[in-house]
Amino acid sequence: MPHDSLSKHLFVTAGSPTILSWDCRSKIITGAAQGLHHFHIHGCVTSSNILIESDFTACLGDFGSSDLVKMSSEMDVFFFGVVVIEVVSGHRSSGDDLPMVLGNGFKFLVDWVWALHEKGCILDALDANLGIISSYNGCQNRNMVEAKKILLIGLARSHPDPKKRLKIETVVDILKSNSMPPPQVPQPKPNHGG
Repeated sequence: MPHDSLSKHLFVTAGSPTILSWDCRSKIITGAAQGLHHFHIHGCVTSSNILIESDFTACLGDFGSSDLVKMSSEMDVFFFGVVVIEVVSGHRSSGDDLPMVLGNGFKFLVDWVWALHEKGCILDALDANLGIISSYNGCQNRNMVEAKKILLIGLARSHPDPKKRLKIETVVDILKSNSMPPPQVPQPKPNHGG
């Protein structure tokens, strides 16, 4: 792929490619969701196995690696929710530096975003490099509305109860529609049975 994997663009370090714009990120999330729905892929969906074409179209890479543990469809759903949150926030889902970056001792990105959602400030999870919030002038612009919708999709896909996780066909419908509302995501984060 001309632009390599999504992870190479998201987690910017010295010498890595330029930061993905919001429009590119949105296009990549939508394309990956459509691919997952169309091909019924099962496996560990990560930002490393979503490949980027020259026009920033998402292509699904190798999900069948022999070193991957066989995943249930519920885990596939969860992992795509994590990828969605990584794309919007620009942070890895976990890692040694994550608690330092996010503060308050969070070890997992999804838990941090659930906490922000509970406080009513989910847009604080947006990658600051995008400049979307800095253009906030009292009313939410199109990018902020879309970012909030996509973050809620990420949480709905990573719901603690696998039976309550948003189906990929619903994700695709929401992403492709300008009129379909975002999923209803409970506040606070429910327990596994909640």
